[in-house]
Amino acid sequence: MNKAKAQFYRMMQSLAKAGLPMLRILAQPPPRKLKKAVARLRQAVESGMPLEEAMRQQPNVFTPFEISLVAVGVASGTLETNFAALADWFETRHSIKMQIISGLVHPAATYFLAAPILAVVDIFMGKMPLPMAATRVILWWIAPFVLIWIYKRLSPILNKSGLYCAIMDAIPIIGSLRHKQENAVFFQSFGLCLQGGLGAVATVRLSADACRYGNTRKKFHKMADIIEKNGETFTNSFQQVMSSRDEASPAPSMIATGEASGSLADYALRLSSLAQQESKTLLTRLAAATPVLAFIPLALYIGYRVISFYSGLYSGAFLDNF
Repeated sequence: MNKAKAQFYRMMQSLAKAGLPMLRILAQPPPRKLKKAVARLRQAVESGMPLEEAMRQQPNVFTPFEISLVAVGVASGTLETNFAALADWFETRHSIKMQIISGLVHPAATYFLAAPILAVVDIFMGKMPLPMAATRVILWWIAPFVLIWIYKRLSPILNKSGLYCAIMDAIPIIGSLRHKQENAVFFQSFGLCLQGGLGAVATVRLSADACRYGNTRKKFHKMADIIEKNGETFTNSFQQVMSSRDEASPAPSMIATGEASGSLADYALRLSSLAQQESKTLLTRLAAATPVLAFIPLALYIGYRVISFYSGLYSGAFLDNF
């Protein structure tokens, strides 16, 4: 979906730059995966619904981040810029995803090949009949897809849970990655909203809703409350809600510099770009380590089964001779 969205928003950017009205833009052939969604968008826009509201009618397709940036683009007349930002964002995510997938090819191949090998070993050792071994092979192959399906269905619920988010944030690498990705989303949306002329409170709330995880949204909404009720600056309000990871990042100093110089939007976008690069670097390292982490336990298990097989043969031969 990341690749399809990158192509879709790049097309939207090009056509918006050419001056085409939204209905003509949406009439252009979209990527195959978005064909139905774009058709529904066009119908809604034809009926008089604003583009961002039409996108909001499809929460399973368009994220709050996309809807927020489109809303800002419509309000400020910067749709072309925001479409480009969304295209860049999804291109980066697609590139990272491909790196992870390429790193998982070897352990995945080993996993799927292990099932029939172990089945043959068990059949020769007489531990299970052929039908049972075949059933186990099928279950072995199906299991990863079932787990992925369950995770996709549960993740929207889990991401809203404060306890789940706290547990995930406590994991060193995963927590750091989630923090960087959330900062990238928030500060990109925040910078673009400021450039569009939106007020501070509305900008923080809109950018908070673009974040994926419930604890991050809560943090930034609290920040908006502080600005609204106490009249605090963005820098001071951020300092009151920032986490230990925020303190260790360049965010506090860059925010303070940006606000003092009157260039907070530019510094927010720089922070977003920096967080994206750090997140990409971290994911690249994780992708490089994942094959090793996945392969070692699988190799040990296969080795254990092979050794058990030969041990059984040796024990049988020894008893026969005895």
